[in-house]
Amino acid sequence: EMVLVNGDLAVPVYMSLTSLRPNLSTIGMVVTDLTEKKEHEKALEEKNEFIETLLDSSVDMIIVVDKDLRHVTLNKKARDIYKAFYDGDPIGKTILEVNPKADKTLGFTDLKEAFKGQPVHRKEYHASEGNRYYDIDYVPILADKKVNVVMIMIRDVTQNVEAKLDVIQANERLS
Repeated sequence: EMVLVNGDLAVPVYMSLTSLRPNLSTIGMVVTDLTEKKEHEKALEEKNEFIETLLDSSVDMIIVVDKDLRHVTLNKKARDIYKAFYDGDPIGKTILEVNPKADKTLGFTDLKEAFKGQPVHRKEYHASEGNRYYDIDYVPILADKKVNVVMIMIRDVTQNVEAKLDVIQANERLS
């Protein structure tokens, strides 16, 4: 790739040379204007940055896993949580490489169900580690009518659940 410049005009191009006749000094040159391609690449890059900013702005953990159970992306919240129990970058690693006991969890079962095309919503899931409660959504993402990735959205609802439990206990004391 190179840039052709003529005055104030700069055009990104791809140039290729080829011999038109063997053993002769006739050479052909093909010049392809890459302006549109570069504009599309820039637009795609900006769109990806915008999506990443949206994901990172979420207070929920967002994790995207492919059909091989490899981590495709994690938002900032999820990356911060992962740092507490996994040394390294989980992108490209399978769920079991990151958490060898994951296949024994209800979440693993829910994930497998989502890969069959069925969204799963787990309300107020109680995680024994850290004694926290989460609402978890497993959302199958379709491409060509097949589930290629599942987006997992995890919302910490511990305060809401504890408040509900406090109200229940208060009502029981009053009865």
